[in-house]
Amino acid sequence: MLLTLSVAVDGLLDLRERLPSVDALRPLSCAGCGRLARDAGRAGLGIVGHGTYERQVLGLGGPDGQAVIPVRRYLCRGCQATTSVLPDQLYPGRWYGAWAILEALVLVFALGLPIDEVRRELGVEASTPGWRSLHRWRRELLAPLWSWLARGLGAQGGCTGRDEARRRLARLLGRHGARPERGVGARVAPLLAHGRPGPDRREGRP
Repeated sequence: MLLTLSVAVDGLLDLRERLPSVDALRPLSCAGCGRLARDAGRAGLGIVGHGTYERQVLGLGGPDGQAVIPVRRYLCRGCQATTSVLPDQLYPGRWYGAWAILEALVLVFALGLPIDEVRRELGVEASTPGWRSLHRWRRELLAPLWSWLARGLGAQGGCTGRDEARRRLARLLGRHGARPERGVGARVAPLLAHGRPGPDRREGRP
């Protein structure tokens, strides 16, 4: 179960040195059973710190395009569920950050840049031909990648091709007063993340 922590792209690496305290990030209640972290009718805390773990992030600009940041975890003393507090731009189930996903989609499908050039630009290791994650993101564009925006942008089902991807990206960026260009991912991805729906239990897919 994941909650969100709003952090800009250029501030993610700072979490390695200045991770907010256990109390600062403690959820108000358990997303599993609803137990309050602090309940006047109970002795002690209902949700306690449960250590940290290291979370790999791709496309952030570290060595080989990879970086590792710490993530705080909490334990509900009622149902024993754990809750991890992630920055908004690290999507559940994705190793790549939201800014890298959006930037790659724009550069390839809106601006027409070669995939290998985009990989180099984003610092993504090119150990294998092509980029399977990119084509999956294209298919999932707005459904389900940013599914909570799909209805408002008039998108239904998967994205079937380059032209459709270009149209969906134009609508997605236009919603936030932006247009397809280099660097748009870091500017617009935080706005998309802030509209993301609640907890998700998956983690680990590129």
